[in-house]
Amino acid sequence: MHRELGGILTRARSNTLLGASEIALKVAADLERYACTHEFGAEEVREFALGLVKSQPNMAPLWNLSNDILLSDLSRSSVCVICDHAMNHHSSAARAVGANAARFLKGGLVATNSASSAVYEALVAASKKSNIGVLLTESRPKREGLAMAKRLGEAGLEVTIFSDASLSKAVSRASAVLVGADAVTSSGVVAKVGIMNLALSAKEFGIESFVCADSSKFAPIKLVDVPRPGREIASSIHPFVRVENLYFEEVPHSRFSRFVTESGVLDSNEARDIVAKKRIARELMTPD
Repeated sequence: MHRELGGILTRARSNTLLGASEIALKVAADLERYACTHEFGAEEVREFALGLVKSQPNMAPLWNLSNDILLSDLSRSSVCVICDHAMNHHSSAARAVGANAARFLKGGLVATNSASSAVYEALVAASKKSNIGVLLTESRPKREGLAMAKRLGEAGLEVTIFSDASLSKAVSRASAVLVGADAVTSSGVVAKVGIMNLALSAKEFGIESFVCADSSKFAPIKLVDVPRPGREIASSIHPFVRVENLYFEEVPHSRFSRFVTESGVLDSNEARDIVAKKRIARELMTPD
């Protein structure tokens, strides 16, 4: 594989702060630039596509980009068209999802975690129509919730930051829960750790919970536990102490009230059906 293609995969693999859609947008832009200036063979493109899935195995937009490439004739022109389509999609999808989700927010406090672009767009859109406040966890270990809080504050929203451990207390004060997704799979919603507590707390307090996920987030993938550096949490405590640092977890579809996409609103069965109807490239098929 050409070193520039390898560099695209390395950057995708090492990016632990951006969301799945933002990473997919960067990959598509880099790959399109490469395709416009280099000759390459079908095997090189196939190797890159398979490497892309492995780079972030829990991020559906990267799986979908890879799947689209593998379903094509693997030519330069096809890769360019696929990348252009992906870039156009990821440049506008979050705002469309946010506009649809905002219709369900009638004011009050909204609880969320991490730093979903679609959730951000939903909160900003809702704040233009009613008085919205945000209850947001810091989202360790990378604490991307703090960056999200700053961004929301700059957009004029009032935000209260909570520790991850006090998430249930935040939800008890909320009128709705919004979550983003790295993937909507056949078995549930994959997102940053904390989404399970959000979903369970919403059920406990009788609050509606909405998954904000554009169509690129739907994919027939399975959650992969990828250990991240333990030092992000703690280091050198004791030789008998092991630190487990996993970024993602999966929550069953049924734990959420609705799934909001750029096209409209789905229930859990409809969300599952979208995944089931996906056309899958032979190279990405896995045994049941």
